[in-house]
Amino acid sequence: MINKTDNRTRGVLWYKATVNYRAAQLLLDHGCYDAANDRAFFCMYYSAIAILTLDDINETKTDAVINHIEQLYVIQRNCGSRLIEVFETARKIRNEGIYDHDLTVTQEDAEQSVKDAEYFFGTLHDIMYRRVVLKLDLPVKRCDVCGQTPRTHNERGAGRKSTVPQETANEIMELYREGLSQAVIAAKLTEKHGVHIGRTTVGKIIRKVTLCG
Repeated sequence: MINKTDNRTRGVLWYKATVNYRAAQLLLDHGCYDAANDRAFFCMYYSAIAILTLDDINETKTDAVINHIEQLYVIQRNCGSRLIEVFETARKIRNEGIYDHDLTVTQEDAEQSVKDAEYFFGTLHDIMYRRVVLKLDLPVKRCDVCGQTPRTHNERGAGRKSTVPQETANEIMELYREGLSQAVIAAKLTEKHGVHIGRTTVGKIIRKVTLCG
């Protein structure tokens, strides 16, 4: 049970979720599949605990955390049943690895767990941004098949078109979810692609994705 729910505590929990996600990626790349799945689970676990503190829920027991996430974000805010499915699956694989010493996590299972952690972490990050930064309590509905947020329908294709390729926009959001600042993201992508990408452009992409999906 968490005794404090101030911003610092929430920030520590979110930091732990971020570190575990990065660790899961590194472990997967190095063939440590059991450990990668374990870190993917804890990425989901810490991000779930962090977001529950917004509703003054200080729970740490996994079953209770899952139940609260299902009630608040699947049922009430309609954020997609996949949130619970991926959390449950990662926990199941982790528990099987702990209690069945003859069982090892396959590369396929580990890769899926890391992808699921990215989906879970990204979804809760979007919700956190809306509720904490934008002061909006809006649902972040993602497709249960592809995991993408719905786009605002624009039948005529009106409005100014983005000059940033979709691939680069995806890179921006990936780095942003890793906790990098807009300035650092801009510098990294400018160096990588050899084309200047400004901090303002990075900020616009982030706002567009978090606001419009």
